[in-house]
Amino acid sequence: MFDSGSWTQKWTYQDGLSMSFKEYQLEAIRVLCESNPGLLSQEVREQVNQHSDINISRASIINFLNIIVEIGVLTASTEMGKGEHRLRYSPKYDEAQLK
Repeated sequence: MFDSGSWTQKWTYQDGLSMSFKEYQLEAIRVLCESNPGLLSQEVREQVNQHSDINISRASIINFLNIIVEIGVLTASTEMGKGEHRLRYSPKYDEAQLK
């Protein structure tokens, strides 16, 4: 496997999404595809960390979620919570459509 350090560069002999995303990013997408009506970044992080061997930072999750919102894979809706705005992330497509 070659990993240049960029979040978009994970080259393996596997097919589909695993060619472009790191393990925790694939897990984040899977968790979001199973959620209804979507999840906050902290909820995504908690669920991803339950299924991974390392502790992924909240910043890594937020940065990844914001990038895939920009490219159109997720939607993000704003809601108020504890005096601040929070984003609730939801998939635009189901898991089968993403592959």
